[in-house]
Amino acid sequence: MLCFSGWSQIDTTEVSIRTLDKRYYDGELFKITNDSVYLYGKENQILGFLKSNIEYFYNGSSLISEMQNVNEPFYVSTARNNGKGNNYYKNYFLFGNNFSYGLKDNLDFSLGFEFISIISGNGAILPVMQLGLSYGRPISESFSIGLSTKVLFNDDGGTILASIPFTFGGKRSNFTFSPTVGFVTEEDEPLLVILMNWNIVLGRKTRLVTDAMIIKYSQVGTAMIEYTFSSGNSFLGGMIVSNDFIVPNFSFVIPFGKWKIPRKISM
Repeated sequence: MLCFSGWSQIDTTEVSIRTLDKRYYDGELFKITNDSVYLYGKENQILGFLKSNIEYFYNGSSLISEMQNVNEPFYVSTARNNGKGNNYYKNYFLFGNNFSYGLKDNLDFSLGFEFISIISGNGAILPVMQLGLSYGRPISESFSIGLSTKVLFNDDGGTILASIPFTFGGKRSNFTFSPTVGFVTEEDEPLLVILMNWNIVLGRKTRLVTDAMIIKYSQVGTAMIEYTFSSGNSFLGGMIVSNDFIVPNFSFVIPFGKWKIPRKISM
């Protein structure tokens, strides 16, 4: 049992709550009564919780097990955003690097680069660079719509992907369908691309993460198991499958910014 008598001494109004049914909420503390806790949620909605239904009460915003890897579980962007100040570093196959920054609650910016093209000696002077911007807007608790762009380029040319992701479900378990238009420097006509992402929570620290990309007659997808450690770092392992090959796939994620573990209040 948590003792709630010391809650009035919290040193910040930013708090996070996990209820007994494993649902997560964060916002500004509104007030505490003898039997309940009230928060200002999104769009200034007041959320009330019975103390008897609260499993953990944290001083700080964003619980790691709820928020991490929300906008890009692997590569395909969802219409969910990480939140202001929630940032992470993601590594792909050791040679791929990506940094994501939560500029606002509904706007994320990312930048990345890789070194394998230079090491392989294909003649490129610059590594492939990536810039991304993702905006999402919740329509309801279980549906969000957004806009997402990715720009990939080096000295040989570039590609622009402009997407409209539709995300159905919560922050951790959801499905995203994202019609996309691709502009390639070597192509005269834009390409129609279909991007999809599907995530299923398997446990408190694990979930299934899948991506799919369809371009003309080519399909490529990835299926991975994500495990989040107590430190907040995550590891994803699985495989990439396409028309022509099946290869192992892995990635790891290191959160920083607000994604430091909030201090649990248990007095």
